[in-house]
Amino acid sequence: MRFRIVAFGRTHDARVRLIGRHMVYPALAAFAVSQVEGVDPAAALERIGALAPAAGRMQPALLSNGVMVLRDDVKSTTETIDTALDVVEEVPGRRIVVLGDVSEPVGPQYVAYRNVGERVGRCASGLFVLGSGYEKYRPGARRAGMPSAHIVDAGRSP
Repeated sequence: MRFRIVAFGRTHDARVRLIGRHMVYPALAAFAVSQVEGVDPAAALERIGALAPAAGRMQPALLSNGVMVLRDDVKSTTETIDTALDVVEEVPGRRIVVLGDVSEPVGPQYVAYRNVGERVGRCASGLFVLGSGYEKYRPGARRAGMPSAHIVDAGRSP
């Protein structure tokens, strides 16, 4: 990602390997701390730009066929799913979402799954469901207009 930092009376172009608008905030915080501590801005931006995503957290993985996968598979609370789908909404081209079970859903389980399914139905062209959530995600995805043929029960294991 690229963004511009305007701080301490200067403008800096930043480039990071982290994915998603939500990752701009920690980069900005790191830059601010580096400036307060007297680190050269160019050196700080180079170090921030070298930071790799955490394994399984919005981690890009290039497949041999040229397809880019954004892995976000550490734990799937509704908050982390929503954040990942914010990124999916901004990705150009064909978007396919692979979901497992929601961990620790807030409120009634069927509502959490339906809401996630509906969000996926609005931002993706296909949904593959691993685990036991197929019948839980499906109504929301269908309500958002995703064709049934684009919602796949991928079984219990990858």
